[in-house]
Amino acid sequence: MMAKNRIIELEKEVNNKEQWLIAKSNYELYYPQPGTVVHRSKTPENTE
Repeated sequence: MMAKNRIIELEKEVNNKEQWLIAKSNYELYYPQPGTVVHRSKTPENTE
């Protein structure tokens, strides 16, 4: 039974990482001024 619980736990971890990668792809680093870094949404109006 412990192995089954571990498999379930690992499947949840994989799913969480996949969701994080999807969310991460929606953001970009933006440098509004020297020495400053901001994460901002990747939207059509933000593309340069």
